[in-house]
Amino acid sequence: MTGEKEKDAIKAMLANEEALKCIVTNIMQEFDQDKNGTLDKEETKKLIRHFLSQSELCDENELQIPDEMYNNIFNAYDTDGSGSIDQDELAGFIKQLLGELLREPEAESA
Repeated sequence: MTGEKEKDAIKAMLANEEALKCIVTNIMQEFDQDKNGTLDKEETKKLIRHFLSQSELCDENELQIPDEMYNNIFNAYDTDGSGSIDQDELAGFIKQLLGELLREPEAESA
């Protein structure tokens, strides 16, 4: 669950293009293993696994995601169809991910 302080920090990051650019640069440095300035499918898969394992939702050792799901995520953010995720496409992914953290959880069914 995201508290108000965390939500305010996320909103500030989303409003600050320089902060977002710094986040994207750091992610690229960490996950762009071949240092070509983009993330291929395997590098993107590692990034997604890392994000999910950092959440409270799952443990990386128990994380079983079908390749089809990774491919769907990759294809959704590879907006130019180049076969890789560039910095602009990664920024879109990060914005959406951070935006999801701001959403209120839906009420559980009774």
